[in-house]
Amino acid sequence: MRWWSRWLAALCGVLLVLPASAAELTGWGVVVLHGKWAPAQGGGSKGVAATAKALREAGAVVSRPSMPWAEGDTYVPYEQCIDMVAQEVAGLRAKGVRKVAVVGASIGGNVAMGYAATRRGIDAVVVIAPGHFPQRFISQTGNDLARARAAIAAGRGGEVGSYIDNNQGTTRQVHATAAGYLSFFDPDGPANFARYTGAGGIPQLWIIGNGDSIAQGAAQTSGGSIVTLNATHSELPAVAARDVVAWLKTK
Repeated sequence: MRWWSRWLAALCGVLLVLPASAAELTGWGVVVLHGKWAPAQGGGSKGVAATAKALREAGAVVSRPSMPWAEGDTYVPYEQCIDMVAQEVAGLRAKGVRKVAVVGASIGGNVAMGYAATRRGIDAVVVIAPGHFPQRFISQTGNDLARARAAIAAGRGGEVGSYIDNNQGTTRQVHATAAGYLSFFDPDGPANFARYTGAGGIPQLWIIGNGDSIAQGAAQTSGGSIVTLNATHSELPAVAARDVVAWLKTK
């Protein structure tokens, strides 16, 4: 047997023992965006880490940036966060991927939809456990929104202050620039999911917990595919990992 025949036989043997999932998403690059108050190091919570792990095991190139709503970080204007996602997408394209998806959990899903609807250069968007609905917080955030508006009117939009945030019913003080706080918490601002219905025609998947009626309502008006799973808001990113991989395989 010639050397190249032996090499080909050996290669075929290796391919036969590789799991089928190992190449399902070869050629894909995926930006994974974490939820609120996630650890700043490592790009998010254990649930988001499980999603990223499943994508890598399926052959995708994965980017997990730490975003400004991470634990101890500072909210900046929504558009700056969109720019951060754009940098991650460009980085994946530079690595030679053929397709790019943005996958976001909770508030990360909000920004993922914002990116899909306002920018170009991606092929799919996935929203897991959609979160951050500014209109729901207005009774708690109204005073701080007024304070942020006053700072912006005085030319201090970039000044960092302490403002109230809400995460699934839990409130705490967080750091934000005045402009950043207003852009994320104004019910009529860019963080309102309703602005992004249709996602600019990009294929979209929404994965919702079975008890999350608010998220169900947003998903039903999105124009995307919807999967409902038996999991809480915080559990969903880990539970949804296989569904994300399976759906992206079809795109």
